[in-house]
Amino acid sequence: MSVISAIVEKELKEIIRDKNLVTGLLSVSMFLRMLVLTSSRSVTIVMSAFIPYLPLMTAFILGFSLSGRFVKEKLQGVIETVLCTPVSLRELWLAKTMSITCASSLTTMVITILVIALSGIQLTAPLVMYLLIAVPAFVFSALGLLCLLYFYLGMRQIQAVNYVIFFLLFIALSIILRIKPSSKVTFEAGIAMLTFSVILSLLLNYAVKHVDKERIVTTIG
Repeated sequence: MSVISAIVEKELKEIIRDKNLVTGLLSVSMFLRMLVLTSSRSVTIVMSAFIPYLPLMTAFILGFSLSGRFVKEKLQGVIETVLCTPVSLRELWLAKTMSITCASSLTTMVITILVIALSGIQLTAPLVMYLLIAVPAFVFSALGLLCLLYFYLGMRQIQAVNYVIFFLLFIALSIILRIKPSSKVTFEAGIAMLTFSVILSLLLNYAVKHVDKERIVTTIG
């Protein structure tokens, strides 16, 4: 576990200096601005209806922006050096997924809390549970899936993969939450999302054991 924590700490320090984080934040701000400006309803009504999706959309935008780090390390030859150490692929996968999840989730929490405060939305117990537990778990599983696919692809970035994952997870989210414009986050929705995330994460944890290190090293970026 000390190996994983060391990698996470290193990754977080680099993420803070990563220009893609700024790009992601700009994308989120533009997204929120368009959401408000294109609606004829009040900000409170719009955000109340969209609040279940807001933290996930924000975290996905930030997380997917930072996922380019996988490919960057491949192009710079960093990943080959790491794979020559005793660090296993599972530890590397877990550490990288955790670091991007932490960065995107913490940033998302701040943005979401600001939106809630400025919009005058009531902060309920189910919403708190949803934001602090269900959302980070769902984001971890989503980014873990993306990271695993990058491993299988030899750390090559294929934009179509990002879009496919985003589309599939959006469908899964819609099924889990069954959101209607007037609906609110419930404990049942949060638990359902958490359960889905845990199951997916366990499957990914098993699948990463079958990734071939040689494929990552020999694949041309």
